[in-house]
Amino acid sequence: MDPITIILTALSSDAAKPVLSALVEGVAKPAGDVAQDAYNGLKALIKRKCAGEPKAEMVLEEHESDPKTYEAPLKKKLAELGVDKDEEIIKVAQELLKQLNP
Repeated sequence: MDPITIILTALSSDAAKPVLSALVEGVAKPAGDVAQDAYNGLKALIKRKCAGEPKAEMVLEEHESDPKTYEAPLKKKLAELGVDKDEEIIKVAQELLKQLNP
């Protein structure tokens, strides 16, 4: 899987659904906490890369609620910002996917 696909998969609502459900329900599970931290960390790292790029920030936020519609625009913005070359972001995305699919 290429880095952009790894990042998009980790950000997708399907992958993040258990994490987001735990947040909404206030459920604290050890594995869920690790996944939640990884998800939050991934979003924070990407937001930092998007800082000063209003369109990128908007696409990232919209992707969370409508990943199908915003997948292509987000993929383009992530590539433009060089997110696919950021080893820390890739590592966190991979960790999140491991937590969600042990």
